Amino acid sequence: MKIAEQYQLIIVLLFSTTLLKPIDLNGQGFEGSVIWSITDPKSNNESFILGTLHIMDTSQISIPLHEIESLIQKCKVYCMEVDVNNSTMSFQQPIDPSFYFVKDTKINILNSLDQDYRNKLFEIVKSFKMGPGLEIRRKLYLFKPQTLTFLLILEKQLSASDNISNLNFQPDTYFEKYAKTAQLDIDTLESRQSQLEWVFQPDLSFDEGMIQLRSAIDQYDVKTEDLWLSYANQNLHGFSSSAQGEWMAQRNVNMARKLERLISTNSTFITVGIAHLVGENGLLNLLSLKGFIIEPVRIDIHLNYKTQ
Repeated sequence: MKIAEQYQLIIVLLFSTTLLKPIDLNGQGFEGSVIWSITDPKSNNESFILGTLHIMDTSQISIPLHEIESLIQKCKVYCMEVDVNNSTMSFQQPIDPSFYFVKDTKINILNSLDQDYRNKLFEIVKSFKMGPGLEIRRKLYLFKPQTLTFLLILEKQLSASDNISNLNFQPDTYFEKYAKTAQLDIDTLESRQSQLEWVFQPDLSFDEGMIQLRSAIDQYDVKTEDLWLSYANQNLHGFSSSAQGEWMAQRNVNMARKLERLISTNSTFITVGIAHLVGENGLLNLLSLKGFIIEPVRIDIHLNYKTQ
């Protein structure tokens, strides 16, 4: 697999759980579960939305698959955030390299950072555990600063727990396969292309991207929450979409608009990155404002490692 294709796979699967921080939900009451029931008071259709970590380590975190499958069986449609397996979104299809890489390597990250920042960046990338880390180290000069910023934040979040190492399970894809076996219709909320445009901000200037990168380097050693622990505790306070600003809020507005049409006509099981559920501009609040009845569905999630 080529390096650009590796980045595409990692990015599409994982980026909705990055840039997260604890927040106050302002008394909205959406807390204590990663699965929520959504009832349309007009049609009485009941749908369900599951907030996921798009890739999980099943040797360290256990989720009750059968309980979730029983909820899928109650629905007519399975709707996922983005379908990375759809033939129309094949990773063999080329994506404009300008999403990731600078056009003119004469102006690049390495010659735009002072020595202290360069040294710290080299040490950070040297420690990368995820994805094509070696290729990243070899080709730093090719990256747009916002691309590398995203990869730094992603690596930091995934490395928050030393116990998580085998990212072997993709809940969204697993449940999609189950839904197909159960003969549900399949739908998606976003395309791979639109996700890449959201996260990589193609209109951002190089200088603006460098401001983001320096900030990410400065913040890299600041302790972050163990996302896996927050997920196992079903603690939505551990996740925040507001940290991602207007671009995340607009994505949620677009998703809520599509979901409103979908769940008004069909019972639907929805999977999205858990960051999309949280906060004033999260899907739970947006759907509640549209008149849907939102209630938690209780399940047990367990960590297989001890935390301090």
